Amino acid sequence: MLWRILSKTGLIYCGRAFEAFSAAAFAFVLIAFYGEAIPTGDMPKDGDHYLYVRSNGIHTELILPTSNGTVDWMETIAREDFGENISTEYLVFGWGDKGFYMNTPEWSDLTAKTASSALLVPTSTAMHVGFEPAPVENDDCIKIYVTKKQYLKITDYVHRSFLLKDDKVQLIPGKSYGPNDNFYEANSSYHLFRTCNTWTSNALKEAGVRTSVLAVFPNGVMGHFRK
Repeated sequence: MLWRILSKTGLIYCGRAFEAFSAAAFAFVLIAFYGEAIPTGDMPKDGDHYLYVRSNGIHTELILPTSNGTVDWMETIAREDFGENISTEYLVFGWGDKGFYMNTPEWSDLTAKTASSALLVPTSTAMHVGFEPAPVENDDCIKIYVTKKQYLKITDYVHRSFLLKDDKVQLIPGKSYGPNDNFYEANSSYHLFRTCNTWTSNALKEAGVRTSVLAVFPNGVMGHFRK
């Protein structure tokens, strides 16, 4: 008799937990869907400077000239932290969950534990920085022009994303994917409503560039440039 009561009670709690989870998941999808559908900011037509916004289908990032007469990133990012004989024309900046970055150099390395940790609880973050030659423009790599004022707002946002010590970025040693990239300690925590795509979107939002109200997924950033 007691076993039946306990079993019934357990089923009731499991049912309620499932209902709560389903409701939370539905609310998240609804907020994310409408958040990325609502635009904010203006679409730049021309400007003094340019940058690229790129997506790999899951993650978005910014690609900025290493130096363009207004901002010289070599004053922030030490060239000696990288390998020899690499192109230093552009720097790629991405922000994201530190554990995900450290443990997932390839998508095949992704585990349920890493994914759930990144999504379900606020986690520490890292900046992924890499040197590249000129990127190829396509639907997943959009070139946008901005004014000098807008460009400075974007670069200031990127700079503020680094966790500084003695006014210097903090390299995470031995964690790069190759000779042309590195990881650095970052500010803020990662969670469901603050993802790598939210970071990219917020950089554009700082400068009044067209993006979405809430960009949890890549389309919240790239979709507004493709229209």
